[in-house]
Formats: sequence, C-alpha cells, structure tokens
Amino acid sequence: MISPKKSLSQNFLKDKNICKKIISQTNIKNNTILEIGPGYGFLTDFILKEKPQKFILVEKDKKISEFLRIKYSKNSNVIIYNEDILKFSFKKFNNIIVISNLPYNISSKIILSLFKNSKHFKEAILMIQKEMALKFD
Repeated sequence: MISPKKSLSQNFLKDKNICKKIISQTNIKNNTILEIGPGYGFLTDFILKEKPQKFILVEKDKKISEFLRIKYSKNSNVIIYNEDILKFSFKKFNNIIVISNLPYNISSKIILSLFKNSKHFKEAILMIQKEMALKFD
C-alpha cells in the first residue's frame, strides 16, 4: 500500500459505517457518479455495489491512479482521471452526483469549484472535517 501524502492532505477513509452513511444520502443506482480523491477505493467499492451507470474517479496522485486502474481494470463503468480536481473540466458531464471525503487543506477551494460548475451536477455529497464545517456556521 502507498502511504498517505501530507502534501496532498490525504486521509484515506477506512470506516465502513461512514461509507454506508455517505452512500445512503443519495440514489446511486443508474446514475453517473463522480468521486473526488478516491484513494485506494474503499468508499468506491461501496458505491460500486449500488450499481452506478457510470463511475468517474478523479485522483491527483499518480501512483494511486495507477493502483486504481489495475484494481478496476475489469469494470468498464469506471473511468479514472489522473487530474487535479481544481483543474478538472466538468464540461463533458451533465446531471452527475459528486461524492467525496474532501482533503482538509483544499476543501474550501473544491467546494467553490463545485459551485462554479454546479450546472453539470445534480447534487454533491461531501464529507468535510469538523473544523471546516465550523467555518460555514
């Protein structure tokens, strides 16, 4: 396994109860899902069990993207982009559901980017750290 990089504020989700809570917030079946920063795919695996029509993974870390390409190579519904979500073009997508356990150090930038691109998705399910949530209070 690849260790989390502090420079990318990586914190890999490993709690199945949190994963179940996240996916219970939306209807995944037959929808197009975009996951920001899937890490090793722990939450991704839960999402896949719900049978999305198309599943887009955007992972900035090159080594993790390569890991994900191998892990999901047999699943034709999974599309992996090795890109920075802040530079990602949402223009080719419509009516998507965004799901993410956001990295703390760029959470606000990602949320602002999502607002700017909101016409391309119908909802966003985002897990953020308590400290970030308190800034919105």
